[in-house]
Amino acid sequence: SIFGHPIGPDGDLWSIHHEFAINRNARMQIQGGMQRHGETTIYTTLHTDEQLEQNHPPFPYGTVEKTSFGGINVELRVLNSCRAIIDWQGHWIENSGHSKGIKNSDSRFAVTMVMDWGRVLGK
Repeated sequence: SIFGHPIGPDGDLWSIHHEFAINRNARMQIQGGMQRHGETTIYTTLHTDEQLEQNHPPFPYGTVEKTSFGGINVELRVLNSCRAIIDWQGHWIENSGHSKGIKNSDSRFAVTMVMDWGRVLGK
C-alpha cells in the first residue's frame, strides 16, 4: 500500500508474543500468528455506493494469501559482558501470490554473539 499500515486495506493480522526468564542468565521469547491479504488495493473499485448498501463484499476479497508464522528466540548471558542469541523463524504461505493452491514456506536460523564493550572497558 502507498500509505497506512503495511498490511494494506484488504488484510488482517493477529499475533501473540510471550517472553519469560528461564533463569538469571537466560530468557526465551516465543511468537506466532497469522496474516491474511486479499487481492484489492486502494485503487480497486469493487462496488458503487448502492451496491455496497445491498451486498457487502467479502473481507478479505478474492483469492486470499494466508501467511502463518512462528518463532523462538533464546538469549544466554555467556560472560558478564557477552551474550549469545539463538533465533529461529518460520513462515508458511497458502495461496502464494494469490494463486489458489500454491504453497510456499521458508525459515531462518541465526546465532549472534553480542559484546557489551561498556562492561569490558569498565564504563
